[in-house]
Amino acid sequence: MAEVSMEEDLPLTVEVIRIAVSQSWEEDRLGNRIPVEVREDVPVLVHSWRIVSSDEPILAGHERLTVDARMITAVGEFSPTDKVELPGIVDQAGDPVTFEVIGRAVNVDHNPWLHVGREIVNLKEMSG
Repeated sequence: MAEVSMEEDLPLTVEVIRIAVSQSWEEDRLGNRIPVEVREDVPVLVHSWRIVSSDEPILAGHERLTVDARMITAVGEFSPTDKVELPGIVDQAGDPVTFEVIGRAVNVDHNPWLHVGREIVNLKEMSG
């Protein structure tokens, strides 16, 4: 049986901001090395995203975290250490709301019938 690709049916047309945070080192005024977080904002195209209804929450991971939003993305585009800003989602002050990726993405490509080339990324809203 030939593998069917559906990547064309799920095009990547919606832009979100992937926030990759890494750690670097700087010297303070006394010459001591101190850790510093380095934030890199990268625009990424995804297929879609949605805020999850609180009426029927989705739970993810061993800690049973409540999922606040989900995205359909290209395989391997996001890692569990990434953070995300979704277009148009702002707090009461008008600042973008930041979400963190919860665990690994859900990939359904490893089956004998269908290859979609996409995966579901679960997001949790960060507070403060």
